[in-house]
Amino acid sequence: MNTLGTFSSYHDSKNGKKDWLGIDDGGRKLPASFPVTDSFFSTTFTRQQKIDASKEVENNWEIKKRNSMMPNRNVQAVGGFNHKFKNNSTFGAIGALTYNRAQRLNYIERNDYELGTTSVFTFNDTVARDNILAGALLNLGYRLNSNHKITFRNTFNINSEDATINRFGDNKLNEQFVRATSAQFTSNTLLVNQLSGEHNITKRKIKIQWAGAYNNIQRNTPDLRKTYYVLNYNNPDDSTFSANVPMGKASPNYAGKFYSTLNENIYNGKVDITLPFNIQNVAQSVKVGGFMQNKKRAFSARALGYVISNISKFDSKLLELPEDRIFAPENMSDSGFRLDDITQPTDKYNASSNLNAAYIMFDNKFLKKVRAVWGVRYEAVNQELKTKSNKEEVSVKHDFKSILPSLNLTYSLNKKTNLRLCAYKTLSRPEFREMSRFSFYDFNSNAVIQGYDSLVQASIQNYDLRYEIYPGKGELLSFSLFYKRFDKPVEQVFISKGAGSRLRYFQNAKYARDFGAELEFRKSLSFISDKENSIWSNIALFGNIAVIKSTVKLDGVSAEATSQRPLQGQSPYLINVGASFTHPESGISTTLLYNRIGKRLSEVGNYSFPDIYENARDIIDFQIGKKFFNNLEVRINVADLLHQPFIFYQNNDKENLNYTSTDNIIQKTTVGTSFGLSLAYKFN
Repeated sequence: MNTLGTFSSYHDSKNGKKDWLGIDDGGRKLPASFPVTDSFFSTTFTRQQKIDASKEVENNWEIKKRNSMMPNRNVQAVGGFNHKFKNNSTFGAIGALTYNRAQRLNYIERNDYELGTTSVFTFNDTVARDNILAGALLNLGYRLNSNHKITFRNTFNINSEDATINRFGDNKLNEQFVRATSAQFTSNTLLVNQLSGEHNITKRKIKIQWAGAYNNIQRNTPDLRKTYYVLNYNNPDDSTFSANVPMGKASPNYAGKFYSTLNENIYNGKVDITLPFNIQNVAQSVKVGGFMQNKKRAFSARALGYVISNISKFDSKLLELPEDRIFAPENMSDSGFRLDDITQPTDKYNASSNLNAAYIMFDNKFLKKVRAVWGVRYEAVNQELKTKSNKEEVSVKHDFKSILPSLNLTYSLNKKTNLRLCAYKTLSRPEFREMSRFSFYDFNSNAVIQGYDSLVQASIQNYDLRYEIYPGKGELLSFSLFYKRFDKPVEQVFISKGAGSRLRYFQNAKYARDFGAELEFRKSLSFISDKENSIWSNIALFGNIAVIKSTVKLDGVSAEATSQRPLQGQSPYLINVGASFTHPESGISTTLLYNRIGKRLSEVGNYSFPDIYENARDIIDFQIGKKFFNNLEVRINVADLLHQPFIFYQNNDKENLNYTSTDNIIQKTTVGTSFGLSLAYKFN
């Protein structure tokens, strides 16, 4: 249960019969007879035909109040077996099913500003979310003998969210009070199939590993619905809100429906061959391999918006009807409303990418204490995204060829201490969504999200010097210094287009640097007492602490007057520490965790719209468990004990970059503490 949502009243939209499985039952789809986009844009498609088509769409706008939000439910079952045949070959299988349904309530304060501290709007959202996470796993393995093994791994996951947003506030720019709603159901599915093999040729001690995989990703957003009601400041009747339905062109910001589907197929294949050899009787090896990946995505969206059919005949009293009545079929008329299609040519795209790679890697030992794992990888990637602009086909193509060297050099000072030096190059390629020209109005942030087709691949040079100590079994103490250089890193930009309109898109920065230090530890407290079976031997401390300094060379877009700023998304420090206690005799175990991420740049702005930062936040989690009869375990979990709010803000005090009460709060999300009780039983 969650202290903020469980057993509280909440609002919900119309549900489908299969929502509990995380999939839509088809009830949210447009009717099969509903005209296609080209019909709406046809000059011969009359207003009356649009009205008739609008009557076919179900009136599913009602937002219902529910009395009590249920506790989260989670059930898992896992089992397996293996069988040994007469020829000593072995077959084994493991399967699992999991189902998790989590309902939660969030309160979100949203604000926007222009010209420094001039407020544009203040909204307060109540967000009710119903999340389904379900999955199935089946892995099969066959071992012919100690030299040959084949495995077949399969997983299928469903991740869905049914979110209902009730918004109240005021638009100060338009001098209006606002009452708005959004209802969105989104279902994501992931299928992964992988066939792999491992073979040892004993005569030459050659190892061959291979794998082939098929992945399918689908995302379905059927019938995202938005309404927007307003009440003017100077209205003498201060209780009647009117729906904001446009007179001319429909708008995705107000009364509208949105549908989208995404289907992506990914094919992977790889082979690795390891060849051992000796240099002066010291074992060495070389590994060569290749990898290929083919990815194809099809995305399409459709946007519909309600408009006033005929302003000369319109009955303005219809604007005062509530959500569940305003767009009923009887109000689709020449004196009422109709649907317009506002789908753009860029709302549909097909994309593909091909990746071919080959590498060689050496594992060499020198002077008994030095080990070098080094090599080079070559990658050739081509990406293509096809869409339309003004009915003309547009193709965005990227061809990237990269040589990626790597070196991992280890010097063993003694049996428990290593000094390690790593240097390697990695890549970050733009995703299809970041490349596409598809624009989407996001009700949550009150902004338009849009891709940028001129993004290029980013490369990262990584250097790491690490000192490692292994004091005892399962223990570690390490300290490292690191440096990274990013060439053309992709960042998310959030800017003003004027009049309270916001745009979120992606861009390549010129270059960026990260450097810092990290401490990692995992240590038992048994050294405190020499007594056998001391309680201290059951306590362990673990964690990692990092301090990072990041800078970005500015290239045209920034809110700062200086020539550099932090890298978007990079925290200046990270703290993850914890303590665990395990008592085998009683079967009791506990874990206490503390996490803190330093203030970080969330979204890049510009000179007229300052950068947005995410404030630092402390998180404490706790778990205690008890075993009974060796088969039953009971666990109690406490998540986010402090439940500090998530705060995103614009800094107004250049002398103090940390969050203060004088800063502009862009978004403040209040969450609760979650308590969980779980039972686990092993049958054998």
